[in-house]
Amino acid sequence: MTTEPAFTATIKAGTEFDAPWLVVRADDAAQLELNLQVVESNTTFATLGRLAAKFATQFRLGRGLDAKSVDAPQSAPALSHAAPVQYQAPAQYAPAPAAAAPGVPTILGVPAKWIDKGSWKAWADPRPQSQTGPEMLKTDDPNHPGLAGGTHKFWKFVR
Repeated sequence: MTTEPAFTATIKAGTEFDAPWLVVRADDAAQLELNLQVVESNTTFATLGRLAAKFATQFRLGRGLDAKSVDAPQSAPALSHAAPVQYQAPAQYAPAPAAAAPGVPTILGVPAKWIDKGSWKAWADPRPQSQTGPEMLKTDDPNHPGLAGGTHKFWKFVR
């Protein structure tokens, strides 16, 4: 018989219904604190942000192309929770390569949007406006850690 851990911390990336969640569990308060520190100091947030943006982009693309449901390929059997899996985080976060034209910045592995309003032009964050509302800080660095951390949005004017 398995029991639920006594301590749970749930971190949500935004207020939208589709914002990603991260749930961290532990049997006692000290272990929960340690687990949260490990999550904070490694690439978990960057990976979660990149994966959420990629998943949302693929969903929008499929919906826009009127994609039909198909049977999913069979995957490896689920891991048992009985034996913990040792995970070695990469030394440094590196965004996944994206298939973008030369000169197009990629944000969390997704090519930036080109905006041409005639009198001005800019590269903009490819995430939906509901994810990059006015409360976020702006950066013109496509590799800024705040993009994956959910504190920044990408915006670069082109002259």
